[in-house]
Amino acid sequence: MLAKIEKSQSGWRKYFGNISKLLFEIWNPLGVENLKDAIDEYNDISFKIYNLLLSNAPSKQIVDLILDYENRVFEINPNTLRANNVAEALLQLIAR
Repeated sequence: MLAKIEKSQSGWRKYFGNISKLLFEIWNPLGVENLKDAIDEYNDISFKIYNLLLSNAPSKQIVDLILDYENRVFEINPNTLRANNVAEALLQLIAR
């Protein structure tokens, strides 16, 4: 199912852009949705999520990454429900 992700440069751009946009609009633990120039705040995790999706990682691994970023990188309380919702949205994005 997730093997649909293209490894080509155009495929990478498409999926990376969609992942970044989804994180910015749905996850956004920093609350920067009104700062359109801040979309690159999530580039690091977007790259990591892209690689997880490319390797067909299970949803739990994506959730764990999101929770780790919330806790360790952004130093906020991890939100498991939000992380699960974001992981599900990411998997649906790729399944299209």
